[in-house]
Amino acid sequence: MGKVTITLNGKEFQITVKIARDLRGILLNISAEFEDCKRVSQESGIPVRDIIRFAEEKARASPV
Repeated sequence: MGKVTITLNGKEFQITVKIARDLRGILLNISAEFEDCKRVSQESGIPVRDIIRFAEEKARASPV
């Protein structure tokens, strides 16, 4: 697990992401924690599916 910080409307939010790797360390999957995304969605007014996408893209772009 790790955390990513996303900035929405000038405000920063931390979201927990689960990272799955195989035995060789190759990235298999990244999954944003739904409850964190739901909280950020409620605070920002941005749909939860977009928050999930933003968090997962951020985690892929910068190893956590």
